[in-house]
Amino acid sequence: DAEKKKQAIRWDIFRSTGRFCHLDQILIWHPSYLQAWTRTSTALMRMSGPLPVSWRSYIALLAGSRHKCTYIMRMQAEQFLSHGGDEKWLINLENCPRKLRIFAPFAAILAHQPWRMTPSLVAGLVQAGSDSWTIAELVHAELVLATWAALCGVVFGCGCVADDEIDVDLLVGGREWVGGGEEEDFESPLDGVAEGGEEKEMVEALKRGKLEWDEDVSQDSVWQGCDAEGDARGALGRDEGEEEEEEEEEDEEEEEEYGKEEGEDAGEIGRKKAAELAKGITPQNPSQSKNEEPLPDEIARFIGENTIAHNDFEVRSRDYSFLHAADYNWKEHCYTIIQQSCGGSDVARFLDEQLDSIRKLTYRTFSGATDVDTDPFRQAVWHYVQRIQGIFYDDYDYREVNIFLGIPLKGFVKEVSCLPQNITRSSYEKTWSSSGLNLRPDERCHVCLIAMESRKLAMLLFGLRAISEYQMRS
Repeated sequence: DAEKKKQAIRWDIFRSTGRFCHLDQILIWHPSYLQAWTRTSTALMRMSGPLPVSWRSYIALLAGSRHKCTYIMRMQAEQFLSHGGDEKWLINLENCPRKLRIFAPFAAILAHQPWRMTPSLVAGLVQAGSDSWTIAELVHAELVLATWAALCGVVFGCGCVADDEIDVDLLVGGREWVGGGEEEDFESPLDGVAEGGEEKEMVEALKRGKLEWDEDVSQDSVWQGCDAEGDARGALGRDEGEEEEEEEEEDEEEEEEYGKEEGEDAGEIGRKKAAELAKGITPQNPSQSKNEEPLPDEIARFIGENTIAHNDFEVRSRDYSFLHAADYNWKEHCYTIIQQSCGGSDVARFLDEQLDSIRKLTYRTFSGATDVDTDPFRQAVWHYVQRIQGIFYDDYDYREVNIFLGIPLKGFVKEVSCLPQNITRSSYEKTWSSSGLNLRPDERCHVCLIAMESRKLAMLLFGLRAISEYQMRS
């Protein structure tokens, strides 16, 4: 039965890792997904591959530091040391080999603004002399970074507490919001969750299997609400010809960047550009907020000067544009380059199975109702995250986002996928009490998992596309 299956999974993970951590205790709500996650993470972090095992843990630690996620940082610091990592690397990023130091700005950009990934940034790493990255190593590093940066959303969104058996003195404090570690507090449905109108309307819409549109409401006008605040920014304000023209201009600028400045190779140009972007110096963000609290030392030491943070994807930007899923996607492009780079392992297949697992995961229940087709709701979460990460699907009706995701839930999903470090217990409670949805804790976790996988895929689409374009130009 279901409980025996869960017990078998617990035992398998314990035999493999020596523990069943709090994250596993949360993911066991969804056994099939936990199995897929465990297979992927094991292959990615421990099995044969281009990068040394200790380097993988260090890159995962860097991913956690981007979101101030000390849960992941502690976990990966312990793994780093257990696989022979140099303790000095945990004191300061400057103690790492130059090869890792030049990767840090690249990692910061990919973690926070992946739509800024370009072939010139790739050139900065693969044309770095004796410290150059191979394409295979860079693909592997992107996989590790995307996996653990995205996982921060589940850690904060589900309230993971520190595992007592992990004791790494270098990493203390943090913002895990279930302060006392009382698991019962987390698992219990929160009081004050709204019941009635909004929830009933959504369940009825899901059971109907179709949505009833106001004929006077255009796709464009509904699309404009496809952000956390629900404001209208004219997201599709540019016509197709204008967008194509701007993309051509971007390609020309990128090609010019490859060949400009005598005496300075493409690698040096790429590293300079990465360093500038990673400091948060962009046309939309000339300086980081001066009101931000300084980072604790245990996090700041892994950030260094790479202080870039999340900025919303600007649909009218002349520095970047939407990635159309029809032009570059997982099945036709990402899977192939991963298979080529990590061919000695099953990473590509396991990642594919994990994506497939979350896209199909359903129990046909929703907020107490049974026999409900939740696909429209799950698709809305998935495509909303992809949209705010700069991915556009021509075959998805974005009106569904505003039907199934109210403003409070949009805000929560956006934080899970972009700013997980901002989630606190009080904000979590406020979100769900004002959402109009009385979802069980396991259903809320399901929302976080969809957002996490969608964000991870967005990072990989942009990151791997930059590598593919670099290869075509080289």
